[in-house]
Amino acid sequence: MKIMRLLSRKKKNSMFFTFTLIFVLISIVPIAVLGFMLIRNYYSQTQNRFKTNASNILGAVRTTFQYEFSEIIRYSLKLSMSDSISEYYYSDGSDDHAYHASNLKKELYNYSMIDGVNSVYCFFGGEQWIGFYENIQDPNMYPKSLGSLTFFKKHNRNYIYNGLHHERGENVVAYIRKVFDKKGRYLGVELFSISERKFSEIFEKNRTLDYDYLIIDTLGNVIYSSEPALRGVALHSQALLIHDDSLTIGNEKYSYESMAEAKSGLTFYCYASDSLINGELSAFTHSTIIICLLCFLICLFLSSLVSRFLTKPISSLIEKIRGSGNAHHDGTVALSGTNSYKDMISILENTIEDYNSSQEKRRMAELRALMFQINPHFLYNTLSSVVWLCNEGDPQGAAQTAELLSNYFRLSISQGNDIIPLKDELNHAKNYLEILKIRYPTKLKTRFHYNRSLDVLPVPKLIIQPIIENSFYHGIKETDRECLIRIDVELKNNALTIVVCDDAGMLTSEKAADLNDFLTGSAMKSAEYGIGVKNVCERIKLFAGESSGLRFHVEQGMVYAIIEIIYEECGNHV
Repeated sequence: MKIMRLLSRKKKNSMFFTFTLIFVLISIVPIAVLGFMLIRNYYSQTQNRFKTNASNILGAVRTTFQYEFSEIIRYSLKLSMSDSISEYYYSDGSDDHAYHASNLKKELYNYSMIDGVNSVYCFFGGEQWIGFYENIQDPNMYPKSLGSLTFFKKHNRNYIYNGLHHERGENVVAYIRKVFDKKGRYLGVELFSISERKFSEIFEKNRTLDYDYLIIDTLGNVIYSSEPALRGVALHSQALLIHDDSLTIGNEKYSYESMAEAKSGLTFYCYASDSLINGELSAFTHSTIIICLLCFLICLFLSSLVSRFLTKPISSLIEKIRGSGNAHHDGTVALSGTNSYKDMISILENTIEDYNSSQEKRRMAELRALMFQINPHFLYNTLSSVVWLCNEGDPQGAAQTAELLSNYFRLSISQGNDIIPLKDELNHAKNYLEILKIRYPTKLKTRFHYNRSLDVLPVPKLIIQPIIENSFYHGIKETDRECLIRIDVELKNNALTIVVCDDAGMLTSEKAADLNDFLTGSAMKSAEYGIGVKNVCERIKLFAGESSGLRFHVEQGMVYAIIEIIYEECGNHV
């Protein structure tokens, strides 16, 4: 009883856990999807927020730069139109040349005092430079073939040229402008070296967030960066790479926004690390996970309540039905709109009993129908043997065969029973073998091996004789020697095994496999195999279930017909 209660409790818990698991799975999927979408949406918002902020900052920087840079452009234009340059240029070789040179230097000095301008120079072809300082400290500030206009032939505009340079103790950027006289004749170029400090001031005026900045000129050189180590670095070097969606500095990746300035040819970059952009994402992710876990726990709790609400009445009803067979159970449970609980149990028991009875009657009817197929088949073969013996002039053999046939049918009738003891079934087989020996005295020898304690085991009637008949007429009869038929019976693990073996060797492994397919129904009916073995297999399954049956096996010239009857499946325990 304790074991039954334990099993009942386990089944009840299994039902409860199954319902709970279903409800949890239904609820956890939308919770997980919602959490994922919230985190993804927040990430997209942080990226969009960075792009918006960066674009606003770059727009303000560009506006400020254009204003500051326009002052320098205006002064450079004013200088290019000054008479001092033309007078100096055309006085070359005259006595007034030194005077005009002095005037030009003074004018260049005045322009060099403009905020953000470090120095001003003029170049008039060859190596002839004049400026605030007589010598240019960094020749790389200018194209080598500046005098032949190679640079400006390729780029017919004014440019900030060729990255950072060092002059008078600080970094400068070279701004080059062509100079013409009033008649439009080319004279040379003027150079304003703009202090790096000027770019820093422009960015600092517009710095509202902790982002970093880059300015890259037309040749891909960094002329300003909020990171000093990047100033003067060439684009696409190991130190700086710019991709379509990210910017790499060293081994670190950054998100960025860029904006170009057309007049100077410069491109401004604003960049930030993902940790800075998504600084709040980690906290938001943790909060979202915690909320999802809380929602999951709430769903788990509600699922257990709903499962208990659903399974408790079902489990109670199952227990009452199981306990209704107990003689000591005298309680009744009134069911709304029906008779008492005991009346319901009685109706259920009667219905189940009627169903089982009808199924048993149907099964026995099928067994009898199959039996009627066997008896005429066997009777025909045996009477043929009697006729043959009479024709051969052996009346004694014919009489003995008729007597054995009489005994056979007396056993076959078995008081109308279709299920008989194993002992009677083995006697059927022995009578049939004796009939065969009378007609074929040199063809056959037999051997039985079984334990007498198995005599009372129930088996379907006529399951061994059709197999012997099949072995003889499809095997032994075709040979020209004496053959052995051996019958072994064994009971193991509540399963009865009857093996009918012959050494005729007329059945090959391939035919045995085909015959097994025919018996299991996976192959079409074949005239070669006949009705006998199929009939036996079907009756065994009707008696003991689908796991029982008949199969054939060939090994080393021996043909084995193996009958298996598993008693547990048919409700018998032996």
